Amino acid sequence: MIFVVRRAEHGVRLRVEDDGPGMTRAQSESALARGVRLDTSAAGSGLGLAIVEDLMALYGGELTLDRAPLGGLAADVWLPASPVSAQLEKSG
Repeated sequence: MIFVVRRAEHGVRLRVEDDGPGMTRAQSESALARGVRLDTSAAGSGLGLAIVEDLMALYGGELTLDRAPLGGLAADVWLPASPVSAQLEKSG
C-alpha cells in the first residue's frame, strides 16, 4: 500500500494505492453507493467510500477512484485549503 500526501491546486491531495485486484469503472461507481460491498471476504457495512464522498462534498473536495500503477485501486482525495476557497474557485 502506498500513501502520498502533497499540496496541490490550492489545497491538499491524498492518494492511497494498493496492489489488490482493483475495480472496473462500473464497480468504482457502485462502491460509492451506501451499503454496497464488493469485498465479501471480510466483515463490513459498505459505508466507508460513501461517507468519504459525502465528506468531500461537504468540504468542497472531491474523491476519484482509478486503477493504481500497482494494479489495484487508487483512491484520490482533494481538499481545498478552506471550504471558502473552494466555493470561490467554483464560482469564478
